[in-house]
Amino acid sequence: MSDPTATTPAVPAAPKMTATPQQLVFADQDLLPIILSILDLDLGRQPSWFLNIALVSSVFKDAALDEDWMRISMVPSYVQSSALKQIIDLLTANRVEEIILLGDTRVFSQSFALSAHLIAMLAKRFKGGPFLPNLRSVFIQSLDATASALYPIMVPSLLETVDFHGTSLSSLFQVSYAYRSLIPNLPLDAPNLKNLVLDGGAGTISSQLSLAFLSELKCLESLAILSPGTNLSNDAIIKIGQALPCLETLTLNIGTPLAISCEAGLFNPCLFRSVPNAKALFPALETLHLKVTRTGSAVFPPWFGHCSTCPPSLVGCLKTLTVQLLPQLIGNKDNIAFNALPTQFARLADCVSGIPGLEILEITESPPRGVGIAFADVLALVRVQTLQQLTINVLKLHASSNTEEPQTWLHQLIDAAYGKPGRPTLSTLTLPPSSTSPVGLRCLKYVALHARGIENLTVPIDSSLDSFTRTDFKVPGFIPTSTLRHLTIGDTRATKSFTLMEHRNIAHFIDRIFPNLETMKLYRGGHGVGDEHVENWAFIEQTRKDLKLTSQIFRPPQV
Repeated sequence: MSDPTATTPAVPAAPKMTATPQQLVFADQDLLPIILSILDLDLGRQPSWFLNIALVSSVFKDAALDEDWMRISMVPSYVQSSALKQIIDLLTANRVEEIILLGDTRVFSQSFALSAHLIAMLAKRFKGGPFLPNLRSVFIQSLDATASALYPIMVPSLLETVDFHGTSLSSLFQVSYAYRSLIPNLPLDAPNLKNLVLDGGAGTISSQLSLAFLSELKCLESLAILSPGTNLSNDAIIKIGQALPCLETLTLNIGTPLAISCEAGLFNPCLFRSVPNAKALFPALETLHLKVTRTGSAVFPPWFGHCSTCPPSLVGCLKTLTVQLLPQLIGNKDNIAFNALPTQFARLADCVSGIPGLEILEITESPPRGVGIAFADVLALVRVQTLQQLTINVLKLHASSNTEEPQTWLHQLIDAAYGKPGRPTLSTLTLPPSSTSPVGLRCLKYVALHARGIENLTVPIDSSLDSFTRTDFKVPGFIPTSTLRHLTIGDTRATKSFTLMEHRNIAHFIDRIFPNLETMKLYRGGHGVGDEHVENWAFIEQTRKDLKLTSQIFRPPQV
């Protein structure tokens, strides 16, 4: 008889399989939705976009489908082909947080319409409540009868964001849906609305729109009214300021072609003089964004230089200014006299210097037509003490030619922007992609040495001016104090060919002077600049990254 106390020999345990980091990420169903939510989602993207991700691998399935149903597009063809009732059953309506109303993209075709019976059936089924109870954002690009009929039975009272874009506010065929139904009823449909955008694009928001409803949106925190032809009366602005106690961000387009060309602005600085207590106007405002649309006038309207007549509490909130150039100013591209255009920004630096909190200034063309800016004007703009971001998105920089030192203008610009201690750092500097006086790549070393605090730079360069083809190329020393993170180069190189040695030497040069650089790319814009060298600079960037990776273990520690 065997001894019951005898021990059985232990069976050796099977070795544990260690999961790789990749497997751990794919197995984490809490992490995957965060990764997918970061992906850029254009307003016009079809609802099947995340479905393609779900089909890549089973590990993506749940997270991708959840993300797909969180943001859906409602277009008539989608509603018709899927049957609205089946959509509601399939999408688990509680998941939907964002919806895009595209309307009928077939120019108001009447081939499909949602029946009143189906709308009544939906309302009955959900007992008067919204069938998307967790919906928080609605983006409206186009409106038709179907979209406007669906809207009231979709949105809950907890809706936070409504964004009108494009033809939904400017098309004569659609204004009746927006102005007579959706917009006036916003306070009733969405009493907790926090963000509202009324963007008519290049068109004019119809005069049918009354802004009286805004005074009832007491929870509104962000408001944008953007349309160059929309007349915002003084009384309307004052009423908005007095009625919205929670408004923190205000964005306005303050110019029209007719108003600015005759030296007047719709946003008159004297309009606040009729307010007995200026502090009662926009009491919670933190950030003011203004967009000036320029057309026929060569100078800025006088009121812009007299912002002191506005309440200091309001002027102090001005953080962002965008100057948009319309085609009327530029004229026919074939008849442009570039030497006449650079004078148009002569007064801008003086105007914005009186705005104590201005951080971002952008000058842009819409659409791109080939305007230029004088170097003297750029030099004055970078000297504005408060600026942290300066973007000049026009075609050409008119710099005076200096045969002895062609890089002089860039040195002057860097000295003006970063040579004075104590001023806020200009972290982003975007220059035009081409210049009348091109500079070589070696001038970037001056940027690395002296532009302390810069993180994003766009600069015109002629990569053929400096010789990087020699086999005995002298590698520069590291500049560990360089702060540049992102570099965009507008290469105006005349020759199309790069040698293999040239690719490597340029990559090595950039890596040494900008050791903290994360990305480098070629400027590509509507002017056709950079289209001839895309593959070359992509190869240079890959070579730079390879060099950086292999040299990191030998690089001395940075202080």
